[in-house]
Amino acid sequence: MKLHDMLDQVSDETGMGREQTEKVTRAFLETLALRLDDHEARELAMQLPMELQNTLAPTQTEIKKLSPDEFLSRFGGAVGLDDARADQAARAVWQVLKEAVSAGEVGDVKSQLPSELNDLLEGVSAPSPAR
Repeated sequence: MKLHDMLDQVSDETGMGREQTEKVTRAFLETLALRLDDHEARELAMQLPMELQNTLAPTQTEIKKLSPDEFLSRFGGAVGLDDARADQAARAVWQVLKEAVSAGEVGDVKSQLPSELNDLLEGVSAPSPAR
């Protein structure tokens, strides 16, 4: 998938303009890279448009253990989104990312994410506490 196609799809889902959509997409990938080992980040990057590959460049030596709230806070904070808007944007970028790379790669990435973060990105709501 080409960069402009990815950004158009994210923009359609979020209602954001092109410049903001590109910033959001890059910030999502940078935040996602914090949760991936170097090998997986490189594998994912190789399937993305060239213009986005550097956003997954390894920058740390160990994987950050980010909860879903921490993930959204870091991602949203990078682009000035509140929690609700960050949640919507993260899901939009994730859905487009899943179309842009192979199913095997999506599975590899998901295997490195905690189930709570996978659920958040897939739009699965946490069960309500029993009363």
